[in-house]
Amino acid sequence: MRAEAFEDAHERRADLGAGGGDVVGTGDDEDDAVRIANDTIYGLAGGVWSGDPERAKRVARRLRTGQVEVNGGGFNLMAPFGGYKQSGHGRELGKYGLDEFLEIKSLQL
Repeated sequence: MRAEAFEDAHERRADLGAGGGDVVGTGDDEDDAVRIANDTIYGLAGGVWSGDPERAKRVARRLRTGQVEVNGGGFNLMAPFGGYKQSGHGRELGKYGLDEFLEIKSLQL
C-alpha cells in the first residue's frame, strides 16, 4: 500500500488496476473532490476527513463506495460489507447479508 496524490484520473485508474492501494486526491472544492473520488470503476471503500463532522458525513454520503470511514471511524464487524461498481455487488453480514439467502414469494389470491 502507498499513498500518492494524482492529478490525472487516467493515472489513478492505471495505478488501481495494478493492485489495491490508497489514493489521496485533492480537489478545488467539495464537489470537485467528490467527482475525483467517484471517477473510478471501483468502489469498495473510501474515507473522508474533516474538522466539521456534519460536512464529513455529507461528503461520505455522496461517495460511490460500499463503506466510508469518516474521520478515522473504526471498522464495524456487524455492518453490511460490500462494494459498488466493479468492487462487487451484494452485501455480507448484517440484515442485508441475510437477504441474499431469502426467497420472496408473492401469493396472488
